Amino acid sequence: MDGDGLGAVVDQLRHGGFGTGLYEFHGGARAFDADAYFNRRAECWGLMAAWLKAGAQIPDDPELATDLTSLQYGYSSRSQVQAETQRRYEIPRPGLA
Repeated sequence: MDGDGLGAVVDQLRHGGFGTGLYEFHGGARAFDADAYFNRRAECWGLMAAWLKAGAQIPDDPELATDLTSLQYGYSSRSQVQAETQRRYEIPRPGLA
């Protein structure tokens, strides 16, 4: 569950008894491999791309394919992979990814 921005959603889920197994993800946090990635969000997308390139199987779903391929990236001044900010693109509905 995305804990950045509207983190109150995570708090409400926990308060409602849905906290078991809930992982609060902070995409803006420092990447584990900070030499390669700007933050955790970019790192997770990079790791997912590597997983898919290694042969992972996902459902043949056009919406999922669009969600997984719509994110643009670039490089920071330290040559770290940096995903575009969520503010730069609009998602008309909650995505599948």
